[in-house]
Amino acid sequence: MIDLRPVRAAHSRFLATHRAAVSTELRLAAESGVAEVQRKPGFTRRTGATQAATSGKVIRTRSGGVVRLRNPKPHARTLEGGSKPHVIRARRGKALRFVSGGRLVFRRAVNHPGTKPYRFLSRARDTAGSSFHRGMSRRMAEIARRF
Repeated sequence: MIDLRPVRAAHSRFLATHRAAVSTELRLAAESGVAEVQRKPGFTRRTGATQAATSGKVIRTRSGGVVRLRNPKPHARTLEGGSKPHVIRARRGKALRFVSGGRLVFRRAVNHPGTKPYRFLSRARDTAGSSFHRGMSRRMAEIARRF
């Protein structure tokens, strides 16, 4: 007859250690993604408010968790995905005013050429994923050595 109590106890310790490792690495991955946006946004900074508004959050699920990186700024979606060429029209009774060729110009509408996507949140997501994978590989190797 084989006594399974030590095996069950070791398995319980393994699961607890694994849960702790996943929790820690998810938190570190979220921090890594936010740090990537702070370090290399990819777009020209004006005030730094867009980068500062980027946040990372770990959402718990039944199978562990998910890292959510988000930026609530209204223009963040345009920076992430770019924009197609479009017409900008002045409000009723108003005009658009800008400087062109050293002269002050007034127009009712202008053709905007669109913007390229900077994919700053996508790159942050990829960085967070790589960070999680590296960290979990290292931690699981350490855990396996103990058993």
